Amino acid sequence: MIKRHDRKENRAKRHKRVRVHVAGTQHRPRLAVFRSLNHLYAQLIDDDASRTLAAASTVEMKVKGNGVAQAAEVGKAIAAKAKAAGVSAVVFDRGGFLYHGRIKALADAARERSELADRVVRVNRVAKVVKGGRKFSFSALIVVGDMNGRVGAGIGKAREVTEAIRKGMDVAKRNMITVPMVGTTIPHEVNLKWGAARIMLKPAAPGTGVISGGAMRAVIETAGIKDILTKSHGTNNPINTVRATLAALQQLRTAPQVAELRGREVEQMVGKRLAAAYKSAEPAKVDGEGSASA
Repeated sequence: MIKRHDRKENRAKRHKRVRVHVAGTQHRPRLAVFRSLNHLYAQLIDDDASRTLAAASTVEMKVKGNGVAQAAEVGKAIAAKAKAAGVSAVVFDRGGFLYHGRIKALADAARERSELADRVVRVNRVAKVVKGGRKFSFSALIVVGDMNGRVGAGIGKAREVTEAIRKGMDVAKRNMITVPMVGTTIPHEVNLKWGAARIMLKPAAPGTGVISGGAMRAVIETAGIKDILTKSHGTNNPINTVRATLAALQQLRTAPQVAELRGREVEQMVGKRLAAAYKSAEPAKVDGEGSASA
């Protein structure tokens, strides 16, 4: 005889399976969501310290109804509290619920509440010849970043320019990466080849500014890098250039990260002088994030 499981038990199993790989920290807490028949709850949880950083629900907001609109209000409320607590990134834990309806509305509202800068790198018009004339459509390459170490890119396609840009922004928000930084520049030099694109990223002294152009500049500025030297060889296709720049930024590692992977001290890796510079730069970055989120 086949054993039948109810929906509640299946949801608990899904949540238990995913929860093994999802954990929150102080700088990137876990956004846990629970949905009941009458209310919706959201919490920011630091699993390392076993404490709740912020919480929002339809109970405390005293909103009428339990639909998508009310879930969006909860998402905006938890995003505002996260911003006030200095949290700029979270790990989403949907509690085993399917990602649609109220759960999706809450996540989208929390994501849109954060202040993100966007750049339209290119809008391309495509004409398709059909019987009776030509049909035009548009594709937009969008770069989105929080100006504080998070950046992403996406391509949107639609019959209208505004709709293509909106779709590109949604794709870029879902594919954001974290860029390791030392003060206002990158930790080390990177040379990368992506298809026909060959790019070079090099750290620069404070006050140098962003020495870059084209599609690379859009990615670097929205990521929040203030001082850097760059060079692009090969193709001038903005799509390949943006993808190559993001891949190069993903290869960056700070000295503390490399030292932790190798099981050594930072001073043994770079010497006392650079180790002191790393220690002096890290608190400044945290304070900058807090002031930006206030």
